[in-house]
Amino acid sequence: MVRDALRQYARSIGFSEWKGIAYGDIDGYTVTLAQGGATDVFTGRSSGAYNIWVNVYFPRDENYVKLMTRIKDVRRTYSVLDQYRYPHGIRINLGGSLTKFRAFIAWLMPLIAEYDGQTISKCPLCGQAYTAQDERVYARLQGMAVPAHPPCIDQAAINREIEAQEDKQVGRGALGAVLGAFLGSLPWIISYLAGFFIWVFGFMIGIGATIGYKQAGGKPCGKKYGIILLCVVFFSAFSFFASIISAVAIDIFAGDLQGGLWGNVTALLRDEAFFSREMQRAMIGFICSLAGCVHLIGEIRQEFSSREMIVRLP
Repeated sequence: MVRDALRQYARSIGFSEWKGIAYGDIDGYTVTLAQGGATDVFTGRSSGAYNIWVNVYFPRDENYVKLMTRIKDVRRTYSVLDQYRYPHGIRINLGGSLTKFRAFIAWLMPLIAEYDGQTISKCPLCGQAYTAQDERVYARLQGMAVPAHPPCIDQAAINREIEAQEDKQVGRGALGAVLGAFLGSLPWIISYLAGFFIWVFGFMIGIGATIGYKQAGGKPCGKKYGIILLCVVFFSAFSFFASIISAVAIDIFAGDLQGGLWGNVTALLRDEAFFSREMQRAMIGFICSLAGCVHLIGEIRQEFSSREMIVRLP
């Protein structure tokens, strides 16, 4: 948001305002200002009292590191809380007063130039370098204002509408995830029946569900992650009980156990020592099955970021 004091400051330096952000140019860099309440799209952390985004990149990474070091050195002076690096610039969160925030901006901008910070020379949407003839307007991307080609912004809006109307083919993906998780559970069951349990085989359940969803033609959408997680939970439990039931069935068939299948299984599960031992092993297998999905965290972040509304700023 942009409250009255920050709004007055932004207007005094020629900035425009749109739905909670103020944006404009300082020393040739596109700068975005906001105040409190925002949440970072990558970390999920709440921002500080004041936020500044600078649309900049550093050809030499060591210069970026030096700038961040200088900022850390003045954390107490300017009440700096955090700093982040984005594909299209940097973001810094500060506590304290507006007076400190203004002083920090006056200190920061010359320092960016000193460390060879460059204005972005490519459209963030199409990746093409700007030419002298290109029209550029501001767009809001990942919280910050960035220059972009007008046709690229319009195409991004069209693409969002197409994605919203498109059949996500969740059903096919779900069936693929179920089949993949089932196949991934077989090594768990087989190793148990062989007389030993290799808990790392739980990893195959998560991998199987993920690959199954993709191979069945399931398209990326928010439901994908819930489907895969449900498959992991269900087939981890399935592997636990199927292993025990199968082992008991084999012993009954071999004549090593008397009585019915269900009676023997329930008797085993009521045995506290047996149940505790097997549950500990199953939990390790379950953790491994979740580990098979850990790569989805990056996908979720990327998709969340890409879904952020890209709009032309006035």
